[in-house]
Amino acid sequence: MELSEFTILERNLTRALLTEDFELYRSLFHLPLHNVPRGGEAYDLTTDAALREDFVLYVQALKIQRVTDIYRRVLAISELDTDWVEVTVETNILGSTGRVVAPFHTQFVLRPRDGDWRITQVCSSFGHIRWTRGLADISDGQFEDLHAEGRLDAAPADQKTDGDDND
Repeated sequence: MELSEFTILERNLTRALLTEDFELYRSLFHLPLHNVPRGGEAYDLTTDAALREDFVLYVQALKIQRVTDIYRRVLAISELDTDWVEVTVETNILGSTGRVVAPFHTQFVLRPRDGDWRITQVCSSFGHIRWTRGLADISDGQFEDLHAEGRLDAAPADQKTDGDDND
């Protein structure tokens, strides 16, 4: 996978979310989609209905925060096999006045399907994934759990972090 191919994919991902275009969003993924929140329990989205439900929640979270762009700065592209690529990015969620939340790292695993690269796995900060599912908020530039005391920007003591502020 070339950097330019990932750039097109990630810009389409942002466009799909910000314009509420589920068909474009769906075209970027291969199901089942494996989601891994660092410090949390992984889960799979196995149907179009489950992916759509997840998409609707993500769009709602973006609207609440008045997000105008999501910029992903590529940190590494690792070819794990001829048909298996992992892309690590620094994710920046932006609003009209600047960053909505502190940058965090996300890993995408991509595999070719029907002639194009598709996302098959997403590994992101615990707070980010909970926020996109309506289970966290953003306060003072950090993810904050809606159902418990404390912020979601610190991993449990037994969890390794990747160096960003939003594990």
